Amino acid sequence: LVSLAISCGVGVVVAAAVILYFLRCWKVSILLSSLIPLCALQVMLVLSLAGRTMNLMSLCGMAVGIGMVVDAGAVVLENLNKKLVNFSSIRTRHQGHCVDKNKLQDLIVAGTAEVALSNTGSALTTGAVFLPLFFLDGLLGELFLDLALAVMAAILASWLLSLSYIPALYQPLAKK
Repeated sequence: LVSLAISCGVGVVVAAAVILYFLRCWKVSILLSSLIPLCALQVMLVLSLAGRTMNLMSLCGMAVGIGMVVDAGAVVLENLNKKLVNFSSIRTRHQGHCVDKNKLQDLIVAGTAEVALSNTGSALTTGAVFLPLFFLDGLLGELFLDLALAVMAAILASWLLSLSYIPALYQPLAKK
């Protein structure tokens, strides 16, 4: 158990470092990296509620699913950053640097809504790929059920968090 916790911690740190390397902003990187443990907790909750245990297949499913977790959040963050930069450049030319709270909230809602359909489609297509694993019989069914359940729970958590958690915590980051 200690070895598993250490491996998970190292994995999160490495993923956060890679995210920081590509995004070049530590605040946004921390926000995006925080999706990983939140999704892992949701996967463990779903597995527990389904009466399944943490085993090699469920851990593999978590690894696959959590590898995809950052994608949905990155799409939302990238769109919000693009919206904020465009809005700030227009605002600076006309009225100064101040971005009022209501305009920022409208910007965040609009930016999230723009990518909500694509994130939903991505989550549904990934879920459709793993859905047949629920219908396998016998030993294969028992083995791959944990994998499918873990991947689908991670994708569902990623989808939910990218459309709620990311926009909610983006507003304090966007204020300068």
